Amino acid sequence: MQATISSFGGIVPRAPDHALASYQAELAHNCRLRRGTLEAWREPCRVQDVPANALTLFVQGCCFFAWPGVVEAAELGPQWPELFATGHSDHPERAVRTDGCCLSWYRLGVPTPLTPPSASGPQSCGRSSSARSYVYTYVNRWGEESAPSPSSNEITVEDGAAVQVRGIALPPEGYGIAGASVYRTATGFREADGKQQKAATDWLFVGYVRFPSTSFSDSVRDSGLGMPIDTEKDSPPPDGLRNLCAVEGLARLAGTEGSRIYLSENHQPWNWPRRYELTLDWDAVHMKCVDQKLYVTTGSVPYVIDVSGCDDTKCTPVMEAGSPLPDISCGHASSAIATPFGMIYSSPLGAALLDSAARWTILTKKWFTPEQWRKLRPETARFAYWETFLFIVTDAASFVLNIDGDTLGDMKGAELTTISDAPLDMFRTASGELAMLMDGAAWMWDMGTERRPYLWRSRELTGPGHNPSAQEPNTTPSIGAMWSPVSLRVRTKQTHVKIEAPTGTAFERTVSGEKPVRLPRMGRHMWWKAELEGTEPVEYLDLGTSHFTVHSGA
Repeated sequence: MQATISSFGGIVPRAPDHALASYQAELAHNCRLRRGTLEAWREPCRVQDVPANALTLFVQGCCFFAWPGVVEAAELGPQWPELFATGHSDHPERAVRTDGCCLSWYRLGVPTPLTPPSASGPQSCGRSSSARSYVYTYVNRWGEESAPSPSSNEITVEDGAAVQVRGIALPPEGYGIAGASVYRTATGFREADGKQQKAATDWLFVGYVRFPSTSFSDSVRDSGLGMPIDTEKDSPPPDGLRNLCAVEGLARLAGTEGSRIYLSENHQPWNWPRRYELTLDWDAVHMKCVDQKLYVTTGSVPYVIDVSGCDDTKCTPVMEAGSPLPDISCGHASSAIATPFGMIYSSPLGAALLDSAARWTILTKKWFTPEQWRKLRPETARFAYWETFLFIVTDAASFVLNIDGDTLGDMKGAELTTISDAPLDMFRTASGELAMLMDGAAWMWDMGTERRPYLWRSRELTGPGHNPSAQEPNTTPSIGAMWSPVSLRVRTKQTHVKIEAPTGTAFERTVSGEKPVRLPRMGRHMWWKAELEGTEPVEYLDLGTSHFTVHSGA
């Protein structure tokens, strides 16, 4: 009689022990399961200390940033070396690296001036005179410009006469505004229908005022005026913006405020035109972007919004899931993540995947019943996707689900294990490593010099059952005959092995190599369990009822 474990699997909490397959485990802790081999993870590598109250981790190049609040940060690309973030304060911000990994924070956007300037000068009604008004815009240190102020009083002067423009309001603090551009009206003509002309009035650039100066002397002739203003419809992002994310393939940002979805202008992260605004039926909980689609979860129905090629909301397709599946997160960092297959978030039924067609799937249904899932405190769930592994961490437990290349569809071959770590946040870097925030430091997962001991315990290994038609013994435990193994063989370099019977531990020893080990007299029992602990890979385990059953070919 023989019991062989030739492939090592994970745990299935929702299945009773008697229904586990022969390769599945009653306990699989800190086990790295790939190709059916039992392997150990490397210990995490401590990289950098962080503030004790940090809740969010972000990695940019060699810089590790940790913030006390739940911060959503995004990068646009190499042409914008800054970070853009929401949640760091009560308004959207841009963070500029000033010295090494030090950040200087500025409010995102350029506010519109609220007060008009005033114009005064020698008025004239001659043939070369014209009526003009003035406006000004704020310009920040990056050359980004606001919408224009209200217009000044109208004044009629000769071309080239000096006009004093006063009352340019100083800007609010925090935006990095360096000065103001001054514009004035100028009237020209354009063809109407090819036969007659009509007057056309534009705001043309006059000059620049550097703060703290608040006045400007204009003696520029009409022929010397610059380009017309093109920021009349520009708008900064709303103060309450959250869920900031970058749209891949485009240089634009997206965010939410309540039930509204906002988008920045392409290549203009400071400009959030109101014509792009969308309103959903429910307040957004999370929003992530994958392949130029925005995945939005709410307290009811999730949505998918295609923002790949539209200039306004008239051509922005919005897909709504066919049935509700609310997002129950309480606002922890990484409580929803973007993967190549869609967005993963925490629902009342389990960890859910929202795909590009606005269809949701419960990824954890094979392992947890909804009742078991609720006991794990899913409202505190944090997720990470790394090298075919899905990390699921709550305040009650930590799991790693190895999907082994499956596109998160039917999840064939997926294995679930527990891990010792309980990070507050996880972040996958641009180079593919997994960073974790825990114990007052930033760590790199599986990057340490030492291997972490695993602990794997089999289900009950029974003898042949009473079903004569069973073709594969030990596929599931059954009420079999009593039996007593007398030999053990484990293919490993060195692993601690324990054999348990219903009466307790029957054998315990560190085994090296493939040489069979003769077991002591352990009595006859209905079942046995094998427990493996160590750091070296294990390929298989045999329990035999004679010395020869664990010899290859014997």
